[in-house]
Amino acid sequence: MSGQKMRRPSVLSSIFFKLSAVTASVLPENEFTRLLDLARYQILDTGTEESFDRITRLAARLLNVPVAMLNLVDQHRVWGKAAHGLPRVTANRPDVFCAWAILDDQPLVVEDAQRDGRFQHSPIVVGEPHIRMYAGAPLTTPAGHRIGTLCILDAEPRQVQAGDVEALQDLAAMAMQELEFRRLTLELDRAAQAQSLQVTELRRTLEQARILEGVSSVMDLDLDPTEAVAAAAPLLAEAVGADATALLLWTEDRMDVQWLGDAPRHQTESLTAHVRALACPYQTARTPAFLDAGQRGNDPALAWLPLGTLQGQTCLLVLVRPTEPGLATWRPSEQALLSAASRTVAYALARQENLTRVQS
Repeated sequence: MSGQKMRRPSVLSSIFFKLSAVTASVLPENEFTRLLDLARYQILDTGTEESFDRITRLAARLLNVPVAMLNLVDQHRVWGKAAHGLPRVTANRPDVFCAWAILDDQPLVVEDAQRDGRFQHSPIVVGEPHIRMYAGAPLTTPAGHRIGTLCILDAEPRQVQAGDVEALQDLAAMAMQELEFRRLTLELDRAAQAQSLQVTELRRTLEQARILEGVSSVMDLDLDPTEAVAAAAPLLAEAVGADATALLLWTEDRMDVQWLGDAPRHQTESLTAHVRALACPYQTARTPAFLDAGQRGNDPALAWLPLGTLQGQTCLLVLVRPTEPGLATWRPSEQALLSAASRTVAYALARQENLTRVQS
């Protein structure tokens, strides 16, 4: 083919080529919807569970066989959830009887694998565990997909009676009921967790509404503006887990940092230089800014709340969180509370300044 470039097969076509080359003869028609249904059960690669182990023990005892297994058929493997008589195994899908057993609604019965052309060269027939007899009933989901099997095995060939097949089908139906019960339990747990999170968020919202109402009430008191901000700051600090608050006041090129509340002196001294180094970009900010912890080395989480002007000085409230787990980032609900509080305080200060100007 000189003068022509060879076309590279797409990734998707390569996947289908491999599938067709290896397992096309044992793929159900609805293979990919079947795999999606299997995924809904979240069962693959999980630990042993007594409810499934019990079924394999019961199958071995009732049908008088040395080995019983409950296997799920994944895309490229057969994975064992429960087993009696042999350890749980993971095997290549083309090498295992179960890959054929899910092709039909009726159980697959192989009385002597060495005389069956489909399996006589299988590694588990010619090698360990030297399987001769296999009977497997499919695990069929309510959606009609066969996602695995309950199967019995023997190293000796043997006849499987019709009554044994019916018993195996009944046990497979029980196993499917257990799988369905497990799936529904997981879904209920997730729904309960989601509901718990919603309740927690609702409580947080109500608490924040009370905090905002408290801030508004404080700003309506007959207090000096600086005193009003100092009274409102602890409410916000407690709501968001801040352990230090500061009022930043700019007059022309000068900035004063006034720490509010009872923050330890050694803490405020170390934080003052830090706040001064970061404050300049926020001097003219009109909206709050939130810095998560660690954005600049070991910096704590900071919230910068613009409050407009206070007696002719640009005013900014800073909240500092301790460097503790759970306080490194600002949640959206916390940002919403502080943003609303910033607007509330700024409006109250502007109203008070206008009133003072009118009275003078």
